[in-house]
Amino acid sequence: MNSYKNGSGNKKGILVLTSVILGVVVTFLIMLILSALMLWLDLNGSLSVPFATISVAAGSLAAAFYAARKFGSKGYLIGLLVGVITFLVVTVISLIVSGGSLNSNTLFRFIIIVISSLIGGILGINLQRDKKYI
Repeated sequence: MNSYKNGSGNKKGILVLTSVILGVVVTFLIMLILSALMLWLDLNGSLSVPFATISVAAGSLAAAFYAARKFGSKGYLIGLLVGVITFLVVTVISLIVSGGSLNSNTLFRFIIIVISSLIGGILGINLQRDKKYI
């Protein structure tokens, strides 16, 4: 198991950046699958916002899970850090693509991403294969 506890700050930063990229890719792939599902099943367009929220929650959970598993400790802090950075990246991408502005949905998205990332970080630490409970 790779543990970054005693690694340099540069390695830790690269791991966090890699985790955020992983989260954005997972978010994109889930959005792609859900949008294809909406198209094939001819679902109402009003489902796009909940589907986007589910996608970004799953992506941030995956990113924090990966980072916490690699770090090996302090999953809640790693999850929080990855969540905040993921929120910033997703918000900037959203603002560039849609040309919109920050609104009440932005706060809701922040809360969802941070909670998902905290859960992912905690799960990443507590579901490690080499932990012995007996």
